[in-house]
Amino acid sequence: MKGNLKVISPLWLFMFFNMLLFSQQLNEDFKIKVSPVFNGEKLQKDDWYVSKKGDSIQFNKVKFYLTDFKFDLAENSQQKIINNTVLVDAFDKKTLLKTLQRPLNKKDSTIQFSLGVSGVLSESGALSGDFDPANGMYWAWQSGYINIKIEGMSPSCPTRKNKFTFHIGGFQKSYPTLRVLSFPIKEYQNEITLVVDLATFLNEIDLKEKHSVMIPGEKASKLADIAVNMFDIK
Repeated sequence: MKGNLKVISPLWLFMFFNMLLFSQQLNEDFKIKVSPVFNGEKLQKDDWYVSKKGDSIQFNKVKFYLTDFKFDLAENSQQKIINNTVLVDAFDKKTLLKTLQRPLNKKDSTIQFSLGVSGVLSESGALSGDFDPANGMYWAWQSGYINIKIEGMSPSCPTRKNKFTFHIGGFQKSYPTLRVLSFPIKEYQNEITLVVDLATFLNEIDLKEKHSVMIPGEKASKLADIAVNMFDIK
């Protein structure tokens, strides 16, 4: 019996390490660098920017969820990525880099992901990690997670301390706020920069009339349609 173990054990280890090496060869690191900007200029907390409407704008909070990353391969197959959620804080460098495992592929493909949190996760109640309520991105189980949070101030806002507050979320079928983005990637490309231009959002907002959305509903859903256009890759 002991003799058999001496023969099988090295063989098992050999097979294990070969399988491990093979699995590593099937995937490679794929980095997503998030670059928050305003009209091409790096976004800085509490700096002043001017929209095309002439509004002076200052940001003090910009956060959003990117979830459900997938690679659509050229062979009409799709690989969903494990550990594929990130809560991006535009003013926290640690959250601006996400590394995924992309399957080795000799042809062009597409990366797809969601801006926001799915209804399934929202209905699961408060979770941990990036979904921890301590991150300030969770309303309640009835309303779920805040997909996008944009806060700041502008002299154009007729509010206390000229503040604007946009908390975009809600997973009800009538007014959903989750949006799906898809971008092409080249063969062997192992890095993209995801540009998030806040000017695209604020250029469409009349801060004199629209400066506070903090509940799910029609207004939040319409803002989600505007917010998704902030994203592009280079």
